[in-house]
Amino acid sequence: FKYSFLYQSKTDSYILANVRYLFSKLSTVKDVRVLGAIGVVELHEPVDVPKAQEFFVENGVWIRPFRNLIYVMPPYVIGEEDLKQLIDVIVTYSNDISL
Repeated sequence: FKYSFLYQSKTDSYILANVRYLFSKLSTVKDVRVLGAIGVVELHEPVDVPKAQEFFVENGVWIRPFRNLIYVMPPYVIGEEDLKQLIDVIVTYSNDISL
């Protein structure tokens, strides 16, 4: 995946459209929602929370999923690189899990 176009604007609609495009390529993802600074990736199957948390921490982000949801609440002042890392790690996890 190429992610650079995601970070040209931080408006909700722009981010949502581009994040939906990225995640639409993944068969494990059911839906993606963004409202303000809250982002949710809904998977088709429940997340193995301990394994997911370990994966996220090992990859430098703190995300605690529950049920079949991976949600994030980054600060409004998040930098481009931090936002890119957050999205990249969620895409990688969603792509690599075997459901």
